[in-house]
Amino acid sequence: MNDIVELDVRPILEAGGEPFGEIMTAIAALGPHQQLRLLVNFKPVPLFQVLQQQGFEYEAIQDETGDWHVTFSRSSTDPASVTDIDWSVPATVLVSYSPKMGR
Repeated sequence: MNDIVELDVRPILEAGGEPFGEIMTAIAALGPHQQLRLLVNFKPVPLFQVLQQQGFEYEAIQDETGDWHVTFSRSSTDPASVTDIDWSVPATVLVSYSPKMGR
C-alpha cells in the first residue's frame, strides 16, 4: 500500500507566492513507496514535465470547483531514487504559468 503525502499550494498561489520550492522539498522527502498529492488551482503542466524527467508519473483530476488534484509517484518503468534527482532544474519554471501573472 502506498502512503500519500498531501501538499496544498493554493494558499501560496493565492497570496502571490511561488510554490516550486515547497513542491520539490516534498518530492525529495518522499519515501520509496510514497506518493505526493498536490492540490493546486491550475493544471501544472510544466511541473509534469519537470517531474517526469526525474522519474515520476502523475495522475491529474480536476474537481467540481476547478481545482486540480495531482498525484505524483515514482514511475514503475524508471524507479528513480531521491538521490537520482537533478536539483539544478530552475525554480522559475512555474512562475510564467501562474494564473496570477498578467493581472
